Amino acid sequence: MKTKLIAEGYMPNKLAIKGWSAGGHLALLYGYSRYQQSSIPIEFLVADVAPTDFLDTECFRLHGKHADGLLSALSGQKIRFQDVLNQSSVLRDMSPLYSVVSGVPPTLMRYGAQDKIIPVSQGTNLKAALDLAGVRNDLFVYPNSDHDLYNPSDADISNSYKAVLQEYLNTYFHN
Repeated sequence: MKTKLIAEGYMPNKLAIKGWSAGGHLALLYGYSRYQQSSIPIEFLVADVAPTDFLDTECFRLHGKHADGLLSALSGQKIRFQDVLNQSSVLRDMSPLYSVVSGVPPTLMRYGAQDKIIPVSQGTNLKAALDLAGVRNDLFVYPNSDHDLYNPSDADISNSYKAVLQEYLNTYFHN
């Protein structure tokens, strides 16, 4: 990526990674597991409704009869929901939560309390791990929103989130 940016005339010296849902999962997984090796320093991560812990069976219970297919697609191996605990090493390696250590990039997160795809516990558990590791993080829970994080009654939360996102940009990119 750095080579391509330089070829396009940019001089990248800082990076923020953002993703939504599965993209948020990938942003977190890369940011937490590769922050020391990244050729462009990762300043912070933004994850919206991202799965963070594939050992949390509540995450797959929401998917009912589709849980087996989802687990298999995510892992690249045939995994049945009822066998989650037998596959714990594979699922742990896929879970950003278990890569949290002191020094990982600051993280800004959003989750919908009414989400039927990714439970809000994925965010609250990640926040607890980041807090324990002493990593700056901010979690915004939209009480009336589903996976799309859009409900007009959550406008105040959305405005607060935008202000904190701007503060992250000012702090990590304008110094």
